[in-house]
Amino acid sequence: MSDKLVQFEQRLAASLLVAIVLLVFSAAVMRSFGAPIIWSVDFAQLFFAWLAMLGADQALRNFEHVGVDLFVRHLSWQHRVKLDLVLFSLMFIGLVILLIFGLKLVLLNPQRELGTTGLSYSLVTLALPVGALLMLNTVQQQWRALFRLKHGILANINSDGVKLPSYLLSELEDEQKANLGQMGVNK
Repeated sequence: MSDKLVQFEQRLAASLLVAIVLLVFSAAVMRSFGAPIIWSVDFAQLFFAWLAMLGADQALRNFEHVGVDLFVRHLSWQHRVKLDLVLFSLMFIGLVILLIFGLKLVLLNPQRELGTTGLSYSLVTLALPVGALLMLNTVQQQWRALFRLKHGILANINSDGVKLPSYLLSELEDEQKANLGQMGVNK
């Protein structure tokens, strides 16, 4: 994904979060004055569905998703790359399934209204397939970068602007420093 699209996604997610906070806060204040904002919950639900999917893609892109590395941290970086390739392949399959069923869900909800807003509930469910597409793009870029690394194709490894996992960056830096030290080059 291009840097401009990534920045747009980040700004959109931040804007949605701010909108949710302001909406919920103002609804609570207005309710205490006896003038509730009836549609606030509906829009908060809509914004939160989109925020969740955009945030999930950002976490995935930056390797900030939750993971348990109790056993994995004891593997060499080469084995971790192989394991990551397998896991990314499984994620890809899961995201394709989410995309397919997300599209079916969107098509099931065109007449259903989003509370009192008069908007179609499909706007909420559309976040699933769009988020799945964004994450599919992220997963395939990361898979390609890891595949290149596994096969020693270090040139253009980050040509797509893909961020590598921190364990890998530190291992590659250590290995690169060791190789430079063996050649008599000081960094």
